[in-house]
Amino acid sequence: MIFRVAEESIFLLHALWIGVLITLVYDGLIIFRGAVPHNSFGIALEDMGFWFFCAIYVFVWLHRESSGTLRWYAVAGALLGMWIYKKTLSKVLVKLGTRILQKVLEVLRKFLRLITAPLRFMKRKTKILHTKMQRSRKKLLGNCKIKLKSFAKALKIRLCK
Repeated sequence: MIFRVAEESIFLLHALWIGVLITLVYDGLIIFRGAVPHNSFGIALEDMGFWFFCAIYVFVWLHRESSGTLRWYAVAGALLGMWIYKKTLSKVLVKLGTRILQKVLEVLRKFLRLITAPLRFMKRKTKILHTKMQRSRKKLLGNCKIKLKSFAKALKIRLCK
């Protein structure tokens, strides 16, 4: 009997932990969304994927721990774990995590801009060169057209004489 109570207590603690873990992972998504802007379609896809994998994780856990039997106190334990985490650590971790991720991404953007500076410089110079070549080609073709017209006119005059 005592052994059974200990098993059930451990099971309840696991349920609490799973509630905390699910909410912690979702806070990770919130942190990511705070640092990287998302549209509503992207958020919906992320949420669907998150809840799909959570459902699979909880199903596998229940199957392993209680032979697939749904125990309502496990659901209550998971909800209690979620609620405790949300009321204690969630806000602080989300704010801190979002700031840290924003700073990391800012440093990464600056680093990538530094690395790609020669490529951007070459792109700019190539574009300028291309524009100049286009103008020169148009000017050359325009001059050739004028010369060909005057040559054709002179040839016509000579042939007609």
